[in-house]
Amino acid sequence: MKKYRMSGGLAMSPEREMKLLKEMSQKGWHLSDMKTMFYCFEQGEPHNYQYALNFETHVNEEMLSLYKESGWVPVVANAGYQIFRAEEGTSPIFSDSDSETEILYKNRNHAGKWALVFSALIVIFFIIAMTIEINQFIVMGLLWLLFCCLIFNLFPFIGFSVSLHKKNKR
Repeated sequence: MKKYRMSGGLAMSPEREMKLLKEMSQKGWHLSDMKTMFYCFEQGEPHNYQYALNFETHVNEEMLSLYKESGWVPVVANAGYQIFRAEEGTSPIFSDSDSETEILYKNRNHAGKWALVFSALIVIFFIIAMTIEINQFIVMGLLWLLFCCLIFNLFPFIGFSVSLHKKNKR
C-alpha cells in the first residue's frame, strides 16, 4: 500500500521535512520516492529511522557509495537534492560544518541567479507586451510560465538563505 503527502519545501524547511519523514517511519510509512513535490511512502513495520538531506547538484555512484559505507542509504537521489535514511544513531552526513555551508552557499547562489533571470524576463516581457499588441492569451500564458519558473527558484533561494542564516548564528 502506498501513501502520498505533499512536501512543505525541502529548501524552505529541511529540518521540519526530515522530522516529518522520521515521524512517518515511526508510524510504519517509509519514504520510497519523491515525485515533484510529493513524498511517496510505502507501508511497513514501524521503525525509528533518521533522515538526512543533501543538496548536491551532480549525483554519481561514487558519491552514493560513500554515503552507503557510512550507513546512509539513498532513498531519493535526484540532481539537486538527495534524501538518505539510516538507523538511529548513525553519524551525521556532514562531519564538518564547512562542507554543509559550502553546499548551501552554492545552491543559494544557483537559485538566486535563476530567480534574477526569471525576474528580468518577466519585466522585459511585460514591457514588450505593453508596447506591442500581442494576443492576451499568449501574454498571460507566458507570464504565468515565467512566474512559475521564478517561484520555483525564489523559494529555494529564500530557504537556502534562511538555512545559512541559522547556521551562521550557531
